[in-house]
Amino acid sequence: MTLILLPTLVLAVIFCTRRAAVAERRREERVDVSRAGTAMVLGQEETRTSCRVLNVSRSGMRMAAAHDFTVGIQVMVEWENEFFVGSIRYALTKGEEKVYGLRLVTRGGG
Repeated sequence: MTLILLPTLVLAVIFCTRRAAVAERRREERVDVSRAGTAMVLGQEETRTSCRVLNVSRSGMRMAAAHDFTVGIQVMVEWENEFFVGSIRYALTKGEEKVYGLRLVTRGGG
């Protein structure tokens, strides 16, 4: 039994160490916001859908939406009187939602 658990434990330690190293490379602090908003492919109003902004940093954003956005496209995310434009860097599926990481290009509004 020890032989079966040892490789699993080693993999878990490697995974956690690697995740910590990635987190330490981040140059900017992320701020959890959990705000409702809307998102759409830039210039394509018909793709507008509701979303939740999960966190933001100076140059990035993480949001969740039911809509399928393609990695690489530019989207506009709006909430209250602010808007953000960014490119989709990655997409993950979590239950019914898709979670997207954006690299922000611009910010506008209040």
